[in-house]
Amino acid sequence: MTLKSVFHLGLAAALVGAAACGSKEEAPAESAAETSMDAGARIDAILAGDHRTEEERARDEFRHPKETLLFFGLEPGMNVVEVYPGGGWYTQVIAPYLKDGGGKLYAAAFAPEGANERTLAAIETFRKTYAARPELYGDIELTSL
Repeated sequence: MTLKSVFHLGLAAALVGAAACGSKEEAPAESAAETSMDAGARIDAILAGDHRTEEERARDEFRHPKETLLFFGLEPGMNVVEVYPGGGWYTQVIAPYLKDGGGKLYAAAFAPEGANERTLAAIETFRKTYAARPELYGDIELTSL
């Protein structure tokens, strides 16, 4: 299994866990549909944002971020753990979504202790990229597994 596969599996597990552990009461079907439509529109706006490059947007066709996040039940106010965020392709969508809805994103990466130089550089790049723009991404908490 590749690290990329582990990331996708980790993201899926984290989103399923977040959805399963949510403390929100069940809404009537019409309200849930309206919320889903609002969520889809919010995700569309984030995906079209200036913070994403054309190269990142080109990957949307193959990665289906809107459909994926809606399938896993991403909602404002959730606390979500993104496992092995790598460069943060999903972070760029999830963090602004959660920030605007009162939720929080936890980025779980390898522990810096004992990590190789490449991993340490990736962690530092992630930290600098997302900590530099709290007005967009909110307060992402970088934690280790």
